[in-house]
Amino acid sequence: CVAMKEAHFFKAKSHLGIIHPTRVEHSLNVGVEDAPDYILTVDFLKHLPLSQVDLYEFPYPSKPDPVGYQEMLAASAKKFSEVINSKMKRGQIQIVVGGDHSVALGSIMALLERVNPNRIGVVQIDSHADINTFSSSPSGNFHGMYLRALVEDIDSVAIARVTTQKITIRNLIYIGNLDLNPEESSFIRDHS
Repeated sequence: CVAMKEAHFFKAKSHLGIIHPTRVEHSLNVGVEDAPDYILTVDFLKHLPLSQVDLYEFPYPSKPDPVGYQEMLAASAKKFSEVINSKMKRGQIQIVVGGDHSVALGSIMALLERVNPNRIGVVQIDSHADINTFSSSPSGNFHGMYLRALVEDIDSVAIARVTTQKITIRNLIYIGNLDLNPEESSFIRDHS
């Protein structure tokens, strides 16, 4: 008989990875930071009696300073990673429900500290690959490049400083990529 593991949810409220309006939005008020509240409802959680929920709120600068933005991203991801690892207990399953995809950086950094990188896999179900760099990103939004920092160096000293451990690139699988720019297409093709 396999014992049921306790789910440890982290509500990661953030839109820090979005500092420029996307193609379909005209403002930064996209509401992604509220997603954890709509997903991890009391009704949902009552079906998981062994679950634990912690809230983590990322900083919300009204107008991020482009000069200090990458430092803010790096510091926020590192702090989130440390919070996760300080709250996780043996036998729990880490589940992060967040706003934009930048929350995944700190989440995966936490896993990389606790688990052998060769045993971590990422299944990205999204129309975007999120494997841009700052220089190749059409939007300049970090939520479209967090995976690049986790599989190889990215063109940001601040982000590279906190992502010293990497996921084995063969353990990254994409499902549903529909909207790739040339840099992402080349990267995926070059790395199979």
